[in-house]
Amino acid sequence: MSVPPNFGLFGIAPEIATALAGKRAVLCGFDKAETARIGAVLRRANAISNRFEENWLLDSGQVGDLLLIKLGGVGPAAMQAAAGAAVPVMLVGRGELLLEVAAGAYAWGRELLSEPWTDAELLLRAYHLMAGPGRTPARAAEPQRPLVLIADDDPAWIALVEATLRSHGVACKSATDGIRALQSARELVPDLLVLDLHMPGMGGFEVLEKMRQDPRFENLPVLLLTASCEEEDVTRGSTLGAHEYLLKPLSPALLLKRIERHLSSRDAGLDGSNPAETLREAPARGPMQPAGKGT
Repeated sequence: MSVPPNFGLFGIAPEIATALAGKRAVLCGFDKAETARIGAVLRRANAISNRFEENWLLDSGQVGDLLLIKLGGVGPAAMQAAAGAAVPVMLVGRGELLLEVAAGAYAWGRELLSEPWTDAELLLRAYHLMAGPGRTPARAAEPQRPLVLIADDDPAWIALVEATLRSHGVACKSATDGIRALQSARELVPDLLVLDLHMPGMGGFEVLEKMRQDPRFENLPVLLLTASCEEEDVTRGSTLGAHEYLLKPLSPALLLKRIERHLSSRDAGLDGSNPAETLREAPARGPMQPAGKGT
């Protein structure tokens, strides 16, 4: 990003000042000198900053309005906690380190700030996080169609499901790991979520648990997918408010029927299904058949 040479901290653009004023930024993984410098820059935009220890990030569900993470400054568990945070995240680090992770496990970071950075760069990137395009709902272009988010680590199966749903007028997006599923759900606010329980990065139960903490997703229909029928898993899914528990392998056509049923029930305000009931009914009704055998 190029920064205008006359960009001065005492002449901050009104848009930037408005977007950052009163916002609370949480810093994690930075040393004392870095923390002091970032805090001083943000204060000039009337923003507040606090330094979090790594264990605080793991234990806290509320991390302010903006989260800044120093790559290499925290461990994998804290990085996963950051990925699950319901706030915009900026990753800060050396250029070569950012290049290594930008297309990998930490691609969920909304902004990447390369060291050495200028004060103006920090403010501009913070502004983009708080008021830029990433804060605009991504589905505004097609509000008339229901949107389904599919989270599964099998890209071939996802491709079949997407083709089936779109051919029946259902818009869909996909994610192949738990972290991206959580981020996509928060950005898209889908009408229904199909969630695989076993995915890299973050498991389906963890994704669902974090989503239920967000008032926007308290009543979101969620269909859980798994190859396991352990009663313990069914009970946990029911406790987290899953609407149905479907066994793999599952045909896209059958999944479409389940999705249409839950979307219709949701619109009518009648969706009260329970994953434990679904599993118990399966032997009699045969709804969880392998691909090509479902009815």
